Parts: sequence; structure tokens; C-alpha cells
Amino acid sequence: NLSITGAAGNQTLNFSAPALTAATSGTITITVAVGPATQLTLTTQPSAAAASGAVFGQQPVLQLRDAVGNAVSLGGVSVTVAIATGNGTLSGTLTVTTNASGVATFTNLAITGIIGNQTLSFSASGLTGATSNAVSITAGAATQVTITTQPPITVASGVAFAQQPVLQLRDASGNALSLAGVGVSVVIASGTGVLGGATSVVTNAAGVATFAGLSITGTTPSSFTLGFSVPSLTGATSNTIALTPGAATQLAITIQPSASAASGVAFAQQPVIQLLDAAGNAVSVAGTVVTAAIATGGGALGGTVTAATNASGVATFFNLAITGTAGNRTLNFSSGVLIGATSSAVTVTASGSPQLTLTTQPSAAPASGIVFAQQPVVQLRDALANAVNQAGVVVTAAIASGAGTLGGTLTATTNASGVAIFTNLMITGTIGNQALIFSAGGYASVTSNIVALGAGTPTQITMVTQPSATAASGVAFALQPVLQVRDAQGNAVSVSLT
Repeated sequence: NLSITGAAGNQTLNFSAPALTAATSGTITITVAVGPATQLTLTTQPSAAAASGAVFGQQPVLQLRDAVGNAVSLGGVSVTVAIATGNGTLSGTLTVTTNASGVATFTNLAITGIIGNQTLSFSASGLTGATSNAVSITAGAATQVTITTQPPITVASGVAFAQQPVLQLRDASGNALSLAGVGVSVVIASGTGVLGGATSVVTNAAGVATFAGLSITGTTPSSFTLGFSVPSLTGATSNTIALTPGAATQLAITIQPSASAASGVAFAQQPVIQLLDAAGNAVSVAGTVVTAAIATGGGALGGTVTAATNASGVATFFNLAITGTAGNRTLNFSSGVLIGATSSAVTVTASGSPQLTLTTQPSAAPASGIVFAQQPVVQLRDALANAVNQAGVVVTAAIASGAGTLGGTLTATTNASGVAIFTNLMITGTIGNQALIFSAGGYASVTSNIVALGAGTPTQITMVTQPSATAASGVAFALQPVLQVRDAQGNAVSVSLT
């Protein structure tokens, strides 16, 4: 009662007994009566590996079969595919119908999702379904660049970020894409400043772009974001970066010294210096010593010429003063390698009482009653002997020492240069040393050099020795007369007369 159950086709039987040579039958052609379809089987598996989002290179093919596995030729049966295991999205035509041979052929299936193994399940109403072998999903085509390492949330102006941004090429599902040589660029996406460092890098073999030396220089306080881009790909924007001041590079004068100050007197307005970074932001660093010095104009800078910054990076001077002649000065402020600062002009004026000076002395040896050949010239000056340009000041001349009478015009008025020029002064009196004094209201007086007064013009002769009171007729006087030539003041005049 032997029988064969199975698919239609040719079969042979083998007969054997222990220790005997076996025998094989002739061909037996088996025919079957195909039963109704009860199951689906995969005759072609989907691709063993496929890129995310890419259509499988090998599409699955299903066959209707009966309970014993015979192919059932039945068209019009709808076969639906879905993901059985794994995470992702199945796309393409998910339902196809069998042809007349009971074959369902899919044409454009693809899985989009994270890399890993997936399986597909195939089903049809009333039939036992089928599950595919594993499909290994790999990264798809690059569609975006993402930030795997953000820049710091706070950076100093002009200083390279302590944590540099790192970017990754990814497909549409976010799978990291291993692709070298792709250029990634960075710009400031929001905020106003200057981006420093290498602003374009290329990916390595893992599809990773690592920036180095990036920095932002700008005013504080301010916020920025960075934008990263790759041509034709979706870019990425960083988190918000708060900018703080960078390292101090320069000094700035926030309060200038007084525009004018008396020589030797502390400025009414003392200078105040602020530490700044390269972008001009105030830097709050204490203990930086700032030194003041005269930059232009000469003189001596007095007071405490150094000041240390406080916690706000501010150095305040308190008793600076310039001693010197009248005129403009500027101050320079310096600190080590920092860029210094130069003040606006400080006009130094005289302190104390103004004074008179003789720029031209009167004649050293004039004759009594004769106008000086060299007339005195007086200059108004401040306490530091700087010429005072003031017109209309009346200067009066008088005899300071010695006997005599000062003649001529005894006053002279200053011109626009503060100069008073006398024109016809003379001294009339006995010969000897004299001195003149010159004075003006509000000014310290000045005394001339010694004027050695000599005899004037001869005007008379005087009897020095009388002749003898008695004398014999015809006999020479025992006491002969002696006479002296004199000027109008009785000064002996050394001159020979007939």
C-alpha cells in the first residue's frame, strides 16, 4: 500500500536490506491535485542590506501555496507587506496582487529609519503569512549636517572657544554617514560680530567635521548663534552663545584730566582709566598697574603716578599735577604690553602771583640830566616767568636807591604782548650808584641793575681854592686860585676847558 504524497514531478524509490545490494526503481511520475491556497511563501527574499530610504536592489516575490506546499495558480489575491521587526518606515507600493501563477511581485519597497536589522511580514486575507530574512539597514544619502558637539554657551570676545563645535553628516533618518572630504562652513547666524578661526573644514572618513580655533569678536553683552552649512544639505544652527569681554589688550581714558590746571596744583578732575579688550569691551580685572607720564610738552608730573585697577578694571588717579612753564601738555597712560592711551590737552597755567621783568635794562652809566641812551623795557610775566600777553597795564618807574630825581615820562602802558617800553627816562642828581624800580598793580615789582650816574653837561665853574686874602703889589699870590668845571647839579665834570 505504498503511496507518495508531495509536489507533482518525477520520483524514484530505493529498496535496501542489510548486507544486500540495494535496488532503485524506475521513474514514477507523481501527479497531484492542488488544493486551495493556504499560505504565502517567499520565493525571492528582499535585499539582505539596503540603505535607508533607498529602494531595495532585490525586491521580494511571494507565491501562493496549498497546505502541502504546492504552488497555487490563482490571480487577484492581495498581498500586503509591513515591517515585522525593527524601527523604521516602509515605503513604496505596500500591496500587490498575484498574477495568474499566484505570484505577487513587489517593485519599489524601501525602509527609511535608523540603521539596524529589520524583517518584513507579508500577509493575505485567510492565508498564513510569511516573514523575510533580516534586512540590514545602512545609512542613506546625506541630507543634513547636525551638531554633535555644541560651542560653549558663554565665550570671551576674541578668545578661541574652549569647546569647538563638531558636525556629523547624516541621512534623512539621522543616521551618521561615513563620508570623507565634504566641506562644512560656519557663519554667524544671528548677532553682530566677527567670526575668527578656520570657518571651513572637511569631514573625515566617519563623516565628522571638527572645527578648531573658532572665536567671536564683538561688543558685550550680546548673544550669537552659529550657522553650519553644506551645499545642497540641510544645515544646522548652534545653541545661543553669550559673549563676555575678552582678555585686556588696551587702555582707555573714561575721564580725561582737567582741560586746564595751574602749575604744581593737583588737577581738579583726575583721570580715570578702563581696561578694554580688542573689541573695546570693558574688562573687569583687578590689580593691573597703570602708569601716568607726560607725553608731550615737558615739565614734571607730580603726585602718585601709578594706580591699580579695581574689580571693574578701573584705575583712578587722585593727585596728579604738572609743574612747568605755561602751555599745553598731554599725558600718556601705560601698562606692560597693553596698548596705551594719550589724554587730551591739559593747558598748564601759572600758579601764585604774576610779576614784572626787565627785558631791557636802563643804561648802565648815564649822565646826570641826560635821557638814557638805553631805555628800560618791562614784560608782564606769570609766576613761572611765562610772558603774559595783556595790553593796557600801566607800569610806573621810580628811583629805588640812590639820591636823585627821575625825569621823563615815568609811566608806560603795555601793548598786546604785555610789553611796556619807556622812552625818555633820565636821572638828575649827584654822581653815584642808583637803581630804578618798576611796578604795576597786581604784579610783583622789579628793580633794575645798578645805574652808575655820571656828571652831566658842564654848565658852570666853581672856585675850589680862593686866592690869598692879602697880597703885596706885584708879588705872586701865596695862595693861587683853583677852579672846577661842574654840571648844573654841581657834579665835577672831567673836561678840559680853555
